[in-house]
Amino acid sequence: MASQKKTVKVEPEIATELNESELSQSRTEQLKVIATLSHELRTPLHAIMGLAELLQSEQMSPMAKRHVDKISVASNGLLDSLNKAIEAAKSESGAVVINPVTTDITDLIERTVKTFSIAAEGKGIELGLMIDPKLFRQNVEVDGVHLQQVLNNLIGNAIKFTDSGSIEFWAALKGQIGSEVEIHFSVIDTGIGIDQKDIQKILSPFGQVVDVQKGRPLGSGLGLGICLDIVQKMGGSLVLRSDLGKGTKASFQLRLPVSQSIAGSAPLKFRSDPIVAVVADKSVKFEIIETFLRDWGASVIRVQSFKQLTKTNIDALVVSEKIAIQENHLCRDWTLKILEGRIAIIRSENSAFPPGLVDRTDEIFEPILPSLLHDFFAKSGLSDSVAQQVKLKAESPPQELMLKVLVVDDSMTNLILLKSQLLKIGKVDVVLAKNGAEAVDKVESEKDFHLVFMDFNMPILDGPEATKQLRDKGYDLPIIGLTALDSSSIELTNTAHLFNEILNKPAGMTAIEAVLNKVRLNQYQPVINENEQKHYV
Repeated sequence: MASQKKTVKVEPEIATELNESELSQSRTEQLKVIATLSHELRTPLHAIMGLAELLQSEQMSPMAKRHVDKISVASNGLLDSLNKAIEAAKSESGAVVINPVTTDITDLIERTVKTFSIAAEGKGIELGLMIDPKLFRQNVEVDGVHLQQVLNNLIGNAIKFTDSGSIEFWAALKGQIGSEVEIHFSVIDTGIGIDQKDIQKILSPFGQVVDVQKGRPLGSGLGLGICLDIVQKMGGSLVLRSDLGKGTKASFQLRLPVSQSIAGSAPLKFRSDPIVAVVADKSVKFEIIETFLRDWGASVIRVQSFKQLTKTNIDALVVSEKIAIQENHLCRDWTLKILEGRIAIIRSENSAFPPGLVDRTDEIFEPILPSLLHDFFAKSGLSDSVAQQVKLKAESPPQELMLKVLVVDDSMTNLILLKSQLLKIGKVDVVLAKNGAEAVDKVESEKDFHLVFMDFNMPILDGPEATKQLRDKGYDLPIIGLTALDSSSIELTNTAHLFNEILNKPAGMTAIEAVLNKVRLNQYQPVINENEQKHYV
């Protein structure tokens, strides 16, 4: 007997619901795998980046310093590639989440530029930074991880498709509305450009232009589509303007809340209108020097040769290494007329500048960053900054200078790294714990900690649960979460309220020092949690 075929009819509406449910579940599982893989890859990578930063603060030979800088650049590049892949998967599933945190906008911009400086120099491209002095060491509320990812993509693309000329990175303050600032970011290159008809195509996910790729690395096709998605979610819009064969300008504008200024970061102000001579060509990378010096109260003389320098009452001198070499005798004559500690030579990282060519000088290595200019002129004796710092230290209550800090992490490398960073900053007594259970025991037994740095993912007892236990027991000391988790992960989103602050690994020296300053100045304010218990944020 022939077998009867059985047909099952599924109503279209039910089938659609099933498909959407299965698709949603599949995306959720995919994101879980991505989050786990991301954490496993980021953890050792962050240790490498943190140790490289620590080494950069040590005394070493110029060759060793260059090697360490390359380690830092390479690891940052690897992290950027990892972020691109993860962000592409999240963007496709609609899972990109923006989490604003207090961020030093100058520090973020400087780290971004430093990441690409060696690549630009290797291609013979001039990489110039121009940041508004009013943004210098200003804290804003922004998702720094995603903002840096956008900037990395834009500058990385500019370098990839520019063979000669220059790349300019601008961060301009367009205005302030109440407690918010409008910041306009732009990256301008003199590269091969894009045909107008292809601009929309490359802004789509995986979009690439065949003509642009001839004889060039293909890349992933991920960058600009991700940038567009992130910028839109941050409340801005990415604008791309390009002329084929002439270059490209990528820009976007964000309105960001201003948070409190960084402790001890009062603007540098010169005394008595000093005269500073800047002897360098007209390239854009030197413009930042003149801009910041004028903002700090100096009169600036900008010339392209010592032969054009007619004034004799110069208080400080900044000279490019190219002119210092070409006009060596004139340069030597001028350095003898100016006090030691007020003469800086701007050098490229891989230059063959002859040692001892010019005596009594300091060096500022490219890229020229506001923080480097600030540090040089702060100790020049032309401003009140040194006296102000001494006064602040004298006014600090002695009992607040030394902090007892508990560092909690299941990775011995991370424990050693953070302990070394804290000891490098100074005025701390560091105690270590390998998991959350140990942390709870140490806080309960010793009771005199001023601060806890708490990792998230740990065996036995993880960071959020350990923090919750301490809060439930009534401990109100500041607890700072440290995580390699992606900023949109469910675990991070659901537990962030337990911590006073969350730092993404690797936590840089600037971020760690800012936390210590907040503790010393009692800037973590108490709040009430859902259990009516006092916590601090």
